[in-house]
Amino acid sequence: MEKLLSPIRILDEAVMLVRRVWAPWAGVLIILIMPLRLLQLHLFREIESLGTEAHLYGDYLRTLGYLTLAAFVLSVYGRLAFVRACRLSTQADPPGVLHVLRVPGVELISFLYLALLLEVLFWVSFMTFLAPIVCVALLGIGVAT
Repeated sequence: MEKLLSPIRILDEAVMLVRRVWAPWAGVLIILIMPLRLLQLHLFREIESLGTEAHLYGDYLRTLGYLTLAAFVLSVYGRLAFVRACRLSTQADPPGVLHVLRVPGVELISFLYLALLLEVLFWVSFMTFLAPIVCVALLGIGVAT
């Protein structure tokens, strides 16, 4: 029992699982996550460059915000699809690509709620330097459950 719950053993098995799934699913994961990060950078850069005149560009910034929110949902879906691919690859007969990409709605909504909560906590507590690390760890645990 003690060997079963060893953190080193769990990490070794997780690394082997991700290595097995990484090659076909890394591209899907990166393609679905990158738009969020790029839009976040663009939004912050635009707000900074507009400075005190940002209130004059409300519609433009609102549209960027909505696009960033849509990219956030896409990013959450990408993370769930990758974790689902890892989970389903342990089966004796792994399912096809379409089955892996068909994430159940309940899973998506519950993880979307958790991811949104932790993303807000991350940005609110960004200056503490410790809380963002905790948020990232909780997000990793949350997607795996």
